Amino acid sequence: MEPFKPQDILPLWKTIWKLQAAPRCRLLMWNIIFDKIPTGTNLLKRSFHGPFRCHICCADEESTDHLFAYCSVVNTLWHNLSAHIPELKAWHGANIMEAWGNWNRDHTGKLINLPLLVCWAIWTARNNIIFNNIPPSWPSILCHIVADFNLLPAPVSTTPTRTITPLTIDKSKPWAFFDGSAQADGCGGGAVLFLNDAHFYRIQIKYPNGTNNFTELSTAKHLIHFANKNIAVIFNYLEIPILYAIG
Repeated sequence: MEPFKPQDILPLWKTIWKLQAAPRCRLLMWNIIFDKIPTGTNLLKRSFHGPFRCHICCADEESTDHLFAYCSVVNTLWHNLSAHIPELKAWHGANIMEAWGNWNRDHTGKLINLPLLVCWAIWTARNNIIFNNIPPSWPSILCHIVADFNLLPAPVSTTPTRTITPLTIDKSKPWAFFDGSAQADGCGGGAVLFLNDAHFYRIQIKYPNGTNNFTELSTAKHLIHFANKNIAVIFNYLEIPILYAIG
């Protein structure tokens, strides 16, 4: 499997705003991906002083990548989530950007939302430790994540749908169909005129160059000329013209 490339994040971050997670979760994820949240290393860049150890695991320096991508406690949380949501795959990557890219590649549907819920729970737990002196209850946090995930609506498809009406052909009368196509080395078309199931005429046309429309119209012209003047044209849902006798 091809590794996720950091430059691929540009189209991926746009998908955050289309997800079903709460707006606060989407906003936090956007800031996490672009490393805009006040983690220890980011506060150090702004000349803040103090211990900047991770408040979750108390072992490593608190950076955005550490807190959300490979903190040991967070990894345990992801592992425990898999027992409740078995279809999820690993949250993995050398950094948060790569982890988000891998997740988008490996998951579909409302599962895409899950990292947003987990990151929000981690950030809330971290802030409760710092500002409220409240130690996290990870079983309770796990239950809240699963409950919020189960409440998410299924994503609504934005792909336009089209109703296909079966075409009924009156085979008691002569009928025909034709098509044409163009490629780099030439173009051509063909048609079949049925008098009945046992008797038919076949027409084939080939040109050195041209377009799809040109070959289709040319094939139709030859077919109509061959058949007679009482031919009408109908287009089915695939836009392949079908002809049948009306008189």
